[in-house]
Amino acid sequence: MLNIMIFKKQVFTFSIFILINIFTVGCFIQKNDTRNYSLDPKQEKITIQGLVQIHFPYCGGASPPPELEQGRFSPTANSSFFIVIKEDSSRTPVDSFITDKKGYFEIKLIPDEYSIFSADKMRPFSDFIENKGGDGNYILSRGTDCLKEWYNTPDYALNAKQDTMINIIFYSRCYTGINPCLIYNGPYPP
Repeated sequence: MLNIMIFKKQVFTFSIFILINIFTVGCFIQKNDTRNYSLDPKQEKITIQGLVQIHFPYCGGASPPPELEQGRFSPTANSSFFIVIKEDSSRTPVDSFITDKKGYFEIKLIPDEYSIFSADKMRPFSDFIENKGGDGNYILSRGTDCLKEWYNTPDYALNAKQDTMINIIFYSRCYTGINPCLIYNGPYPP
């Protein structure tokens, strides 16, 4: 009988210990995360609509026709992007979106300041830099420091205060694409 009472007292003490820890952790999380994105369904959200495009310059050798002189825009179809709180250095996404075949997207967010990163920049840096260097012939790399700066720079800075439409544009360069850390050092078309 005494053993049963001791066991019940230990279970009760352990249960109280668990409840106190759950309460303490819950208070800590709530105190330190004033923007609780997933647990407050009543939080008012705004609608962000957008278009993601790549601008391609004219890279031909002959004089371009007037409609090509300024380059052309092409949608980034079926591309993944991640939304991160601006000050979050750990890059923990609060949401994400995938563009449709015309480069459009729509997402609902709590008003705040965000950084938008392409899926490529959400990978570890060591994976990100794979195949981002030059070919050693005509395409040269500016080096790892340049790649690290590009990796850490958001693709778009969003100050979401109200429903809005945004346009995210990646600028391609002749022969090196959107990678700003590559330099083309070869011959140009006549």
